[in-house]
Amino acid sequence: MASDTSEVMLRATMLEKHFQMGDTVVHALRGVDIAVTKGEIVAILGASGSGKSTLLGILGGLDAPSAGRVEIAGVDITKMNENELAEIRNKKIGFVFQFFNLISTLTALENVELPVQFSTGGQFSSRKRAEELLALVGLQERLRHRPGQLSGGEQQRVAIARAMANAPDVILADEPTGNLDTATGESVMNILFDARRETGATLVLVTHDAQVAARANRTLTMQDGLLV
Repeated sequence: MASDTSEVMLRATMLEKHFQMGDTVVHALRGVDIAVTKGEIVAILGASGSGKSTLLGILGGLDAPSAGRVEIAGVDITKMNENELAEIRNKKIGFVFQFFNLISTLTALENVELPVQFSTGGQFSSRKRAEELLALVGLQERLRHRPGQLSGGEQQRVAIARAMANAPDVILADEPTGNLDTATGESVMNILFDARRETGATLVLVTHDAQVAARANRTLTMQDGLLV
């Protein structure tokens, strides 16, 4: 836990998440506390079903907790409506997913432009920003290619560029190498860490790979809905 609360970028307090499956209540999160300081890289390691992806979704405002609260830069997002959450996600949070989640009908350039176009701040020119970020991840020659014309590693690099589009304070990466071979995964992790370094963003990374986790400043282990 961070001792200086002024430096905490992401904080969750007593998070619980319950699902009803038939007659059974599944306790995906059982009172999770976490604090991540500005610029820190934290890996959450755990087996499939341990609750780590559920935790990441709640930290990013993609899902609501059954109990507890999440604060980003001191702002409680758990009380926000969907419009307020959408704005926070667009401005403050970048997401990188295992299966890339790119829009198949759009080019790499258009996929990265999209978050900038939806931003209300007008901080960046969408075309210029997308071109710069795709160059940063080594895809300046692939701007006009659609996801189906790109390899898995290239698609994940587009996803990283998209996550950086609005210079977010926090990047949340859910198994970013889980769908890639070892060599490609290592290359993607290098790019993700380099991109994070460019902006000083806080990075929270969910993985089941101990080698990926070892690159973080701090590793937390999740088991049965608890950080242990």
